[in-house]
Amino acid sequence: LAGVLIGQTGASLFLTAAVPQYRATMLVAPTTRSGTPDISALFPNNASFAMEYVMQSFGPGDSSDFMRFETILREASIADRLLRNEKIRTGLAKAQRYKFSAVADTDNSSKLAAWLQKNITVEPVGQTRLKRVSLLHPDPAFAVYMLQQMYGITDGMMRAELEDKTAKRINYLNGELDKISNPEHRRILTKLLMDQEQINMILAVNEPYAAAIAERRAAIERANEA
Repeated sequence: LAGVLIGQTGASLFLTAAVPQYRATMLVAPTTRSGTPDISALFPNNASFAMEYVMQSFGPGDSSDFMRFETILREASIADRLLRNEKIRTGLAKAQRYKFSAVADTDNSSKLAAWLQKNITVEPVGQTRLKRVSLLHPDPAFAVYMLQQMYGITDGMMRAELEDKTAKRINYLNGELDKISNPEHRRILTKLLMDQEQINMILAVNEPYAAAIAERRAAIERANEA
């Protein structure tokens, strides 16, 4: 009887001290846009069909951008940008599992990145290439907002990097075209310049760069009922 009473008392204290947690989830998938130049342009017109096929297979359509998106989503570069948002800092200050537990120290990018690694999960969805990104937090609205901000910052940073690289490549190729008179060399440079201009046009459309949100509305569920 004493053991039962102690157990009930402990359970009551636990339920009183526990802060309800909600799980927000977001599904992301690789984009289908073409983001790399076709390096088969480096070969002359009489290159063999087999060689052109092999080289084109390493051109557009790889998933390296999506893999990088998954990797840096919880890293310090993203954490640094998150900390610039007052709403994010306020929400992080409320991230407690128990009323008596201390608030996690996330006052710099390294500490926040460690918190993200611990509290943000990225899981595959079955046998597909989709990923489910999840976050537990006492405030369901903030959990959704946090995931949306992480997605936007990560994809936007990768887009900005490519925009900068593309602009530099275009400037370089235009400069080289002004110097070269050899027809074959000019053909190669012109094709490479067209590839970069194509990337520039794709970026100008302002579509998702590395990852697209597969489900527009983030799912919310009570964590202790899941």
